[in-house]
Amino acid sequence: MKQKPLFAYIIWCFGIAWFCNAIVIAIPSLPDIINKATSAIGAFAPTIAVIVLLKKFGIVNERKSIWQFLFDFPKKINAYGILLVYLAWRFLSFAVTGDTSQAQPLYMLFPIFAVQIFFQGGLEEPGWRGFLQPYFEKKYPLALSIVLVSILWAVWHIPLWFVLDSTQSQMSFLIFFLQILVNTCSLTAILKLTKSVAMCIIFHAWSNAVFLVIPFDMGIGIVVAYTIEAVASLIICLVYDRKKKITA
Repeated sequence: MKQKPLFAYIIWCFGIAWFCNAIVIAIPSLPDIINKATSAIGAFAPTIAVIVLLKKFGIVNERKSIWQFLFDFPKKINAYGILLVYLAWRFLSFAVTGDTSQAQPLYMLFPIFAVQIFFQGGLEEPGWRGFLQPYFEKKYPLALSIVLVSILWAVWHIPLWFVLDSTQSQMSFLIFFLQILVNTCSLTAILKLTKSVAMCIIFHAWSNAVFLVIPFDMGIGIVVAYTIEAVASLIICLVYDRKKKITA
């Protein structure tokens, strides 16, 4: 019984996303609006999977409705400060180390961010951080949980390497996985410090927007920035968990 939520999540999350991606791959001549709508449904798969879990089990990580995942904005102001630090760090990491000569105008960050938060990457977070990360942490140590989530999250994206002109098709899977690993560290820290999936949705959407606006090469600069971010986030998570155990 304890394994059933995980299996249900994987089946629905992967099944919906991979089916949608298969349509886009198999029929490249689809009208653009249908193509984008199909891709959006695929991106929404982790959230759909959580809705299925809520219907089946009644509760997911102490939340009883999908709205509690999407709109659990913190009441304490320091949570927004934490999110702002992460948003600023991610932007500066790319602004300093990226190829700004090839970048889109910075004002494009905001419309792309809006698309990401409502139709693309941000919609994944109720699944990965709202369900999967806490689920694994109940069973395994923090580091192993982060690696397991990262593996599933990266593998979930594999069909996108076969989608014409997708971002993934233009990069190696290893580099993509390392980015996923860093993002998992950061998003886990944000989740623990803010206790908000909504904050994770915002960071995920912002990270994607920055990535799409400012091109980058996996040079020493971004490697150092990513390493600092991942290590700092891991330390934050470990300190948080230690304090939680002491006060429990």
